[in-house]
Amino acid sequence: MNKVASRINDQLLFPVSEKESTELAGIMRVTPISCIVFTLIGLILQSHIIMFIVAATTLVGAFSKNSLYDRVYNLLAKTKVPPMGIARSIGCGIGAIVLSCSGYFLYIGDNLSAIIAGGLMITVASIAALTQICFVTLFINLFRKEKVSCCE
Repeated sequence: MNKVASRINDQLLFPVSEKESTELAGIMRVTPISCIVFTLIGLILQSHIIMFIVAATTLVGAFSKNSLYDRVYNLLAKTKVPPMGIARSIGCGIGAIVLSCSGYFLYIGDNLSAIIAGGLMITVASIAALTQICFVTLFINLFRKEKVSCCE
């Protein structure tokens, strides 16, 4: 299995074939790209309200099998985003915390800290969107002798 297919499988609840993962490569970018766009809007407008809304929508992905962005995509598109695994859910939870921090910093008027936190989120989401790397799986695998995948 190629690297992108393996990375996509790291994010899903159930494994898919290499052919299926190739078909999913584009739509698996819906959530990180949505996160990037809405985070940029919140930072540009310096709106703590937008940042808290983005954090709340990201939090949905931490407690369900799909992010809110994936759910909207699934309602509108023919090809569906499959259920995601625990690593991607943890990533959404971490993202929600970072976005909440950015919103809080905007609320108290600390724009620099808000930009740093939001910029971190944009950077991580950009790398995930471009490479399909699941940072939670990557981090776990640094400390384990056996590779962790979506289905363990």
